[in-house]
Amino acid sequence: MTVKPAPDENIILVGFMGVGKTTVGRLVARERGYSFVDLDREIERVAGFAIPEIFDRLGEESFRQMESDALGHIEPGTGCVVSCGGGIIGRKQNRALLGELGFVVWLTADVNEILARVSRNNNRPLLQNADPRAAIHTLLALREPLYREVADVVIDTSGKDFHEVANTLLQLYDCRLGRHN
Repeated sequence: MTVKPAPDENIILVGFMGVGKTTVGRLVARERGYSFVDLDREIERVAGFAIPEIFDRLGEESFRQMESDALGHIEPGTGCVVSCGGGIIGRKQNRALLGELGFVVWLTADVNEILARVSRNNNRPLLQNADPRAAIHTLLALREPLYREVADVVIDTSGKDFHEVANTLLQLYDCRLGRHN
């Protein structure tokens, strides 16, 4: 009889939009053979339309509730990688749950890098205004203390290749699990 080992701890990626959560998450999941969950895509699947439409039709508060519901469906200790939306940390119950779900990695980037990355994407409802740079500064000022509160580790993705970021993340994760190479 073979005994299947218990799954590893989940890896939960938090951080502002454009820092690389989805790209890094996919790379990490592929490297480890873990499942990958993008909460934003899960919300879109359940709602039946894209996030900008959710904001337009139902408002940000409804989106935030959908986000909390999606997070609540993640099971701890299932060995998956979860990419969370940038605002997930806005609700106290989400911040409490994040730590219970696994190893929380806060991906960061400087404002110029974020702006360059998100300017290519019109799917960012919170930045659809006359001054996206000011919006980024304002949102970061509100969110950074909350990211800090939930993070087990912080990785700056500014100017880095996402493969490099994924490798750094996996080294930190292995150390957490007591695997030293």
